[in-house]
Amino acid sequence: MFVAGVVSAATVGEGRSPTGVRTSSARGDNAAEQTRVPVAVAGTPTSTTSQTAASVDSETTDPTSSPSASGSNSSDRELPPTTTRSNNESTDDSAPRQTTPPISPSPSLAGRIVFISDRPTDQTPTGDYNLWSMRSDGSDQVPLRVAADTDAEPDVARDGTWLVWLHGGGQTNVIMTMNADGTSVHQLTTESGTYLWPRISPDGARIVFTRVTSWSPAASELWVMNSDGSGKTRLPVPDGIPVRSASWAPDGNRLVFDLISGEALSVLDLRDGSLKTIYEGRSFGPAWSPSAGTILFFNDDDEQLHLVAPDGTGHVVLTHGNPFNRFDPAWSPDGRHIAYAAVLVITGQPNVTDIEIHLLDLATGADSALTAVGGANDEPAF
Repeated sequence: MFVAGVVSAATVGEGRSPTGVRTSSARGDNAAEQTRVPVAVAGTPTSTTSQTAASVDSETTDPTSSPSASGSNSSDRELPPTTTRSNNESTDDSAPRQTTPPISPSPSLAGRIVFISDRPTDQTPTGDYNLWSMRSDGSDQVPLRVAADTDAEPDVARDGTWLVWLHGGGQTNVIMTMNADGTSVHQLTTESGTYLWPRISPDGARIVFTRVTSWSPAASELWVMNSDGSGKTRLPVPDGIPVRSASWAPDGNRLVFDLISGEALSVLDLRDGSLKTIYEGRSFGPAWSPSAGTILFFNDDDEQLHLVAPDGTGHVVLTHGNPFNRFDPAWSPDGRHIAYAAVLVITGQPNVTDIEIHLLDLATGADSALTAVGGANDEPAF
C-alpha cells in the first residue's frame, strides 16, 4: 500500500521513503534495533529536554494581511461523511479485528489531537490509515472517519471546527476538508497528482500545500488556495527547489518550508516574495510556534527535535536519548507542549517497529506516550 505520507531518508526501513511517500507498513525491515521505551502514563517523565522553547521564542510580529489568492480552478464536490470498505475485505477468520469505538461527532476538536492510525477497525479489518482523535492526555481515542483507502497528513483549523487532510493511496491523492462533526466533506483538488501536507492558515481563510511534479528527480511546487478550494495560486518558490511541506507564521505573512531532499529550511515572505535559508542540514517537518519566535523541526542525522529562530539564529537541540527517531512534531495551541511520533523497535525483534505518539511538556521535560496500541500512529495535529 502506498500513501502520500511523511518523513526522511533515514526512515526508509520503517516504511517511508526519502521523498516522503509511505511505501509499506510501519513494521518495516532494516530498522536499527532499539529497546522499546516503556509506555508512560500521561504526565510521567521518560526523557528530558535540553532547553525549553521559551529560550529562543522571542521574536515579535506585526500582524498584517497577506496577498489574496486570485483565479479559480476548483471543484467543490461534496462527499458522504464516511465511506465503509466495500471490497478487499479480508475473508480470513484469523485476521486481526477489534471492536472500534463509534465515530463520535463533536462540534469542535479544540483540546484534542487528530492523528492517523492503521489499527484495524470493524469496518477496515486490514488496517487502512484512518483519521482518529484523542484528548491531549491520550484518553478517549476515537475514529473521526473510517474509510476505504487511506487518509493522511491532517491539520486542524485554530478554532477546532474543521480540518483538512489527504485522501487516497498510491502517488495520486486529493485534498479534503470536513467539519469536526463529520459533516460537509469536500474534495478541494481535482487535478491528478501527488499532494503533500495541506496546512490551514492562522485565520482559517487559506490552505498551503505542495504539489509534486516529479519524483525522479524530485520536483515540486508550493501552492495556496482559499479554504473552499477556490483561488489556487502558485507561490514564488523558484524552480529547482523541491518543497516538501510548509508551516504558517502566526501572522499569516510568512511560511517556513523544508525540502524533499531534507537539505535545508527556508522562510518565504508572502508580502514581497523574498526567500531566506535559515538552516542547512538534515531537517524535516518545520512547525512555526504559536508565538512566532521559534521554528520546530526534526533532524534526520540525530533523529531528535530541534529549534531555530526564524532569522536562523538560536539553534537548539531540544531532545536527547530515547525514544529515538522523533518526527512529525506539532505545537499545542498554547505553545507549552509538543506532540510528535516516535519509532519504537521491539527488543529482540529488530525488524518489527511501532510508531506511537508522544507528548512533550516543555516546562517540565516530561515525555508521555499517548498511544500504545502497536502498528503506526503518527502525524499528530492539534
